[in-house]
Amino acid sequence: MICTFNVPHLGRCTVERQAFGKHGFCAPKFFTVSAADVPSMATRTYRFVDNAISGVQSSDLHNDTLCRIAIAQFLAGAEGGGSAEEVVTTDLRVDIAPFAGDITAPNGKRLRRALVPTMYARAACEAGA
Repeated sequence: MICTFNVPHLGRCTVERQAFGKHGFCAPKFFTVSAADVPSMATRTYRFVDNAISGVQSSDLHNDTLCRIAIAQFLAGAEGGGSAEEVVTTDLRVDIAPFAGDITAPNGKRLRRALVPTMYARAACEAGA
């Protein structure tokens, strides 16, 4: 499923979500993010796999939340630039706060907000922030 979102410094961006299994519950999950209005920016693909070491399983985070984390990771690295021909694949970092803006699905509906706290939010709660 390809969704769109807007940010002031990049304009319209797209995120393609790809999950495996009958209903998308199986890992690995891939999120490919690109800035449609900035063709010189690299497309980035983020991969999420179950990580028992960090204590995060795919059942802990909804696909919409993982999508928002991928967007936040893309925006955090957007200043790095890169060439349009370059496709970078990295692991999804679940310690990043999810993107809070609106994301629109192809049917025109908005994706739900992050429902399950990420490790970032859990750590902030434990620290008393």
